[in-house]
Amino acid sequence: MPFIPSMQEYEVPMRQLYVAPKIVKKDDKNNSEVRIKTFTDFLMKDGYLCKNIFLVGKPGTGKSTFTQNLALQWSELQLKSVLVAGDTKWKSDDNFLDNNTLNMIDILFYVSLRDANDLCSYVDIVRDQLLVHIYSPSELHQATTLV
Repeated sequence: MPFIPSMQEYEVPMRQLYVAPKIVKKDDKNNSEVRIKTFTDFLMKDGYLCKNIFLVGKPGTGKSTFTQNLALQWSELQLKSVLVAGDTKWKSDDNFLDNNTLNMIDILFYVSLRDANDLCSYVDIVRDQLLVHIYSPSELHQATTLV
């Protein structure tokens, strides 16, 4: 990620600048909040990976950056055996560094709901935001049926 967009020679990896936002889990039954500091707390409930997670907050509070960071950390874990050189160590603020939970995820798509417009189906969102950049128009229909 360029630190100064017009000066590419000053690129700084996201992992060196990223600070996790304050994320809380609300319990409406007890009218309480629990601070989330790990991917395990964020992605799991009762020992199982959650199928759906809703991250809600005001604009500019770090929701998109947090999910991009999650996808980036997951991607780096998947490529770890292939990486020969390069800094893959994340700046430690002791938050969201528990990679064991990320390793439980077989496949991860990062899609922006902000860019989903009127699409209601996750298949349409994945097709429009990911598959159209990977597959040719003739292969797109077949690829979409796999999702």
